[in-house]
Amino acid sequence: MKSLKVLSALFISSALLTSACTPQDKQVGTPEVMAKIRKPKGNKGGNVGTSSGLKIGAYAASTVMMEKQIEALELAQLALGHADVTKSLYSISDKATDEKGVTTLKITSLKEDLNYSNGLGAIKGKMNKAFTVTIATAEDGEIGVEILGQPVKSFADILDLKKTYVNVFEDSYKMVLVTLKDDPSKLGLGVQSSGKFKASSASGVREESFTYVLKMQIDRASLTAPAVSILNSDMAMVLGKDQYAVSAKDLTVKIEGRCNELVGSGVIESDKYKNPVTFNNTSVSVGKKWKQDLATCGHRPTVDIGRLLVY
Repeated sequence: MKSLKVLSALFISSALLTSACTPQDKQVGTPEVMAKIRKPKGNKGGNVGTSSGLKIGAYAASTVMMEKQIEALELAQLALGHADVTKSLYSISDKATDEKGVTTLKITSLKEDLNYSNGLGAIKGKMNKAFTVTIATAEDGEIGVEILGQPVKSFADILDLKKTYVNVFEDSYKMVLVTLKDDPSKLGLGVQSSGKFKASSASGVREESFTYVLKMQIDRASLTAPAVSILNSDMAMVLGKDQYAVSAKDLTVKIEGRCNELVGSGVIESDKYKNPVTFNNTSVSVGKKWKQDLATCGHRPTVDIGRLLVY
């Protein structure tokens, strides 16, 4: 099998993602540590923050963590040719297949602003993202996809408020998508990213390092369908001293570029509460009181980092 070595390497990469470490060298992927992150001490209600005055709510953070699933699936579909790149905020270039049957290509964000609105008002969003993709397919149908990102930068400027913005710089981004050996009808997807977060508002400025880890299982047949079926997923994020964890089951994702749609619920937990994080085609809510409308279809960011300032 000509692509066996590459495919095996991708399986190994996927296994490494499940034991990815935080900056504190704690394994995020193990059930024990995921449980600790899911129930961190000292998080009261839905809100956490630092002494700088600028607070990032756990509820807002959980919605961004959920949307990172959309981003991963969009990149996977674009890489495999299952999504319409003309509807997306990306371009594809340098696609080539070598003598071993391994395909490589590049996915690059478009140099254009995305103007939209959320609960804070009018926002100008920008991306500067470049991904290198490697795809290997075995004769028995097993598939392996590796996507490495550098740079991966996102910007959200709130236009109606002075010095109010969110910038996310992912210094390292790695995604692996592989056929699950114990059940070829499913795909395993893992993401590990880390970098720097900087936000500013009237409350102050906050700058932190962060690590994000995502693990999910997907119905393989749905990857080429109009709606991708996420069977289950676990997400963990460490932002400075704050830790968040979200788990979900039975989600659907429609990849439509500027109108991506996530439908279903996850759960965010702490030692004080357990609340659903629910997306539909127009809004997202956490618990019974926290709710935000999504940006209008056609002007919707895949990941609305500006929502992190909605406390």
